[in-house]
Amino acid sequence: MLHNTYNRNYQLNYDKLVNQLREENKILRLEAEDIRQKLQDAQGDNQVLRTGGFVKDCINTILTSSDSKEELVKNLEIIHSKYQQLKLDFGLLLDDKQELITERDGVRSKIRRLNYQLAASLNANKNQCILDIDSILLENKYLNERLQLEIAEKEMLRKTNSLYQNTSKTNDDLSLLSANNSITRKVLACKQMQQILETGNLQALFSNSTTLADLRKLCQTLFEALQDKSIALNHQKKTNKVLAKRLEDLENKLKTINHGEAIMSPSLVLLNECSNTSDETDIETSSIDESNTCLIYKEDESIIKNINFDKYPNEMNTLPKNLQQLVSEAMQTITIDSSNHSNPSTSTKACLSSTSDINI
Repeated sequence: MLHNTYNRNYQLNYDKLVNQLREENKILRLEAEDIRQKLQDAQGDNQVLRTGGFVKDCINTILTSSDSKEELVKNLEIIHSKYQQLKLDFGLLLDDKQELITERDGVRSKIRRLNYQLAASLNANKNQCILDIDSILLENKYLNERLQLEIAEKEMLRKTNSLYQNTSKTNDDLSLLSANNSITRKVLACKQMQQILETGNLQALFSNSTTLADLRKLCQTLFEALQDKSIALNHQKKTNKVLAKRLEDLENKLKTINHGEAIMSPSLVLLNECSNTSDETDIETSSIDESNTCLIYKEDESIIKNINFDKYPNEMNTLPKNLQQLVSEAMQTITIDSSNHSNPSTSTKACLSSTSDINI
């Protein structure tokens, strides 16, 4: 009995405790929901206050800064003017680019024409399609400088020759013996001067009038020799400068070698750029030039045939043998060329093939 009553009391207390805990849990849940709602309301109020303050600040800044709109308009006008200026500059750059392209095309066509004429004048091989005009011009410049130096040396030699001729004319009246005596006397005088200078007796130089005269002559000859040496040294310096320029150009060419292949000159670059695009205008002009050359050769052939060299036997016979052989060889080549150019179709074909080779 006691045990049953104890169990009943324990069960009642346990039920009460569970009910209390459930009620407390419900109360705590309600309080947590209230707190969450308050937190959300506070966050919303903060956002509203922040947005309202930002809008108020913006309105205050717009109202307070009355000159800001004018400054913005001024800045907008300045930016617009800069934009227009940049637009104009861009258009000018495009025009300059187009002019440079047209100039490049003109230079390219000129180089091609010069290359064709140079190859025709030099009778170049068909395999050698491209000739480096820049290297030829550089070689021409070098040869011109060397020619100027040779002309200057020739002028110097002419002056020295005239000087020696004048001195020889003054000594023509003297005989050979007197000349030999004077030479031996000068040699002896030079030896005496050397001995006196080695001994150190300078008073003996000024004691005799003959020694003074010999000293004057010796100084004069030494001065002339020094002048000649200085002129020769100046010419040698000039030649060394020319050779140094030549070596510098060659070193620059060697420095431009890239992977075993030298970087080409501008003319070769332009020719290689336009090698794939052959112009029909060049072919037409070459055919027209060929027809004109054929007509000129026909006229020359008719003129040569009409000339009768029997009328001028003396003129032909009076020439030297070498010149006469050269004239006969030239006449033979002219007749061969005229016979070759008598067929215009073959010549035009040859011209077209040569132009195609050059374009390739």
